[in-house]
Amino acid sequence: MNDVLRPGSARGRLTVPLAVLVGLTVLGAVLGFAYGTRTAARYTAEATVLVTPLAGNPFSSDGAGDNLINLETEAQLVTSDAVAQTVARDVRTSNLTDLLNGLHVTVPPNTQILQVDYTSHDQSVARSRARSFANAYLDFRKARADQVVSTKSTRIQDEIDTQTSQLDDLVKKQGVEKQAVRRSVLQKQISGATTQIGQLRTALTDVQTSAADPGQVITPAHVVSRSPASTRILFTAAGALVGLIIGLLILVFRSRSRELDDEGATSLREPVVDDAPARARVGQHQNV
Repeated sequence: MNDVLRPGSARGRLTVPLAVLVGLTVLGAVLGFAYGTRTAARYTAEATVLVTPLAGNPFSSDGAGDNLINLETEAQLVTSDAVAQTVARDVRTSNLTDLLNGLHVTVPPNTQILQVDYTSHDQSVARSRARSFANAYLDFRKARADQVVSTKSTRIQDEIDTQTSQLDDLVKKQGVEKQAVRRSVLQKQISGATTQIGQLRTALTDVQTSAADPGQVITPAHVVSRSPASTRILFTAAGALVGLIIGLLILVFRSRSRELDDEGATSLREPVVDDAPARARVGQHQNV
């Protein structure tokens, strides 16, 4: 009975590998469950933003059709301090570093869409901050576009005022000019100034009436992570499988090493055949 239970016996050799497999499988399951529990405690909320072209923004309608590349710049704007400060006031926090740690922005290929993801241990926090970042980003784009429009409008209006003042001077000079040739030259200058003022006013109207739609949130912030129970089950199963595979690899390696050791021991135990008597008998026959 004791011989059967010894490690060197057949049953002992079977029990040790089985214990290794079970132990590593259980260890992998425990580690997977622990990691799954930690992961399950984090929630990720996602808001989808459709970005529309705006003058004065990296993604604008002016270009040769390669503006989708500039959406990567727009994605970086979501994580900028200007947007983060607006979100911080909205969610009532002062730590911008911690606020930005949970943020992740991606650009799906060949789209005009930004996916704003926010991860937090609190489901409601993840959802509210993803929504706040999406809205703050759109507000930032609109404010920037409005600033560009305002700057352009001011510059064009200043030019109109300058041209109008010059036109008034030309009209006054023409009114007091006596020479016909000189009056003709002044009339051409007046016509040119009038045309230029008309063009400037058209440009001013175009700038002031240009669309200022920064985009819209097409998918409100919602939680996209797995449920805690399914996450734990998934990582537990994955951990157990990894432990089982490692155990099998270890057993295969040990089995191969044992086979090599057995072959070496067998070669050492093979008897050495002494052929001296045979050689002596052969010599006797030759002498006869």
